[in-house]
Amino acid sequence: MNREIKVQQGACPERSRGIEKSDSKALVPIEVIEDKIFVIRGLKVMLDKDLAFLYGVSTKRLNEQVKRNKNRFPADFMFQLTKEEHVLLESINPKLRSQNGDG
Repeated sequence: MNREIKVQQGACPERSRGIEKSDSKALVPIEVIEDKIFVIRGLKVMLDKDLAFLYGVSTKRLNEQVKRNKNRFPADFMFQLTKEEHVLLESINPKLRSQNGDG
């Protein structure tokens, strides 16, 4: 079974590692997406930068649109990580530290 999801390529071409391009859309293996899902506060979540990549927009643009259109999203759609949660995520996935400029 082909376990890939088509996503729109956009503002983040530098993050296209592991993704096969097909016209203006890209195929993202399910495993790549699954690796971006974390359980925080008992919820399955994705970081804004990873979700923005899947939508083909910058993280800043995604956050702007969510804030402008709050009424279109459930109240628990987005939340800010605490410092402790951020440190825990970095310990689970050291790549996050280098991507955030912290290490």
